[in-house]
Amino acid sequence: METWEVREDDYFRQKIILLRHYFPGVNIDDLDEEDFARLVCDAEWMHSQMVITRHANALGL
Repeated sequence: METWEVREDDYFRQKIILLRHYFPGVNIDDLDEEDFARLVCDAEWMHSQMVITRHANALGL
């Protein structure tokens, strides 16, 4: 495996990190697959919005 390749466990670890960051009160152990996927999608969207806002602020927009 190349050093730049993302392993499957790294991929899911990142999803869990985002989920815990944006939804700290959610008990991940109690989520079914559908709820987990929905919340991860929401967390990724919120993260992308935060990144866009930071970039816009840095550029003075």
